Amino acid sequence: MKNNEFKPEVSVDTFYALDIRFCKIENVEDILKNTKKPFDAIDNPVKGYVLTIDTGLDKRNVVTNIIHFSKETLMGITTTFILNFPEIIIRGIKSKGMIFMTSENTLLTNGTLGQVVI
Repeated sequence: MKNNEFKPEVSVDTFYALDIRFCKIENVEDILKNTKKPFDAIDNPVKGYVLTIDTGLDKRNVVTNIIHFSKETLMGITTTFILNFPEIIIRGIKSKGMIFMTSENTLLTNGTLGQVVI
């Protein structure tokens, strides 16, 4: 979708059904391109991260491909996640949620743990 096009309309109920909260990233682990070659950084680049997050209600894993952020940048920050997506398995890892950023790949970090955004 281009920046000069609107997305299709959604109902207010659909919008308010999203559970977006501030969660703390407690751990960040690499997801490698080929798990059979874990020590070959050139032929086996990082394809994503497994984030362990504290939602304020539970702890869970979220798989993401936001590797333009370093692990050090992500570790320990509190940012927004959509929490009520169904659990899926990505590259053999259970993921329950999605990190929520602006369209310019900016993290929202001015909230407190468990604070509901929507």
